Amino acid sequence: MYKIGITGGIASGKTTAAIFFQDKGAFIFNADQEAKSIIISDKTVQNKIIKYYGNQVITKNNLDLKKLGKVAFNSKINQKFLNNLIWPILKLIIKKKMNIAEINNKNIFVVDAALLIEANFIELFDHILLISTTEKNRIERALKRKIISKNEIKKRISLQMKDKEKENNVNYTIYNNGSEADYYESLENYFNKYFSDLI
Repeated sequence: MYKIGITGGIASGKTTAAIFFQDKGAFIFNADQEAKSIIISDKTVQNKIIKYYGNQVITKNNLDLKKLGKVAFNSKINQKFLNNLIWPILKLIIKKKMNIAEINNKNIFVVDAALLIEANFIELFDHILLISTTEKNRIERALKRKIISKNEIKKRISLQMKDKEKENNVNYTIYNNGSEADYYESLENYFNKYFSDLI
């Protein structure tokens, strides 16, 4: 089974790339969604988060994910604590899912993860794809989701590793700065170049 990591900044187009691979028959693991699931379901994790960040992440004695998002992405120190708490758990889950995918005879396993390089997950993969786009595009696309404010988007971008740095740790980069059709064409060309014989 061939293991691919897809990374890139907020609203770069990672998830679209993962869905593209899913349509090709790959097993997909969304690391950001899984991280959220860990926080929601693991009481030990919740207690550690509340102990560290305090009342600013609580609503009616319960952990408030919206408040946590604002606080955790407010500074590198705050972000580092949450990442260091979640990443080891996430790594174990990825390895388990890889085993399951292999048992089910999947030829390609794809992880969609914004902080794949920062989390030192590189060793898990045979190939890493970076989806890169301009900051302007990221902000515009992220605003369309209507989940967080423009200031919060900018703050998250400022905390993420720059694409130029990421390029030193990846096997291939797709620049998602054109139309949706252009992006799909780039994904198709990339897939045909490296993976068409695996499906």
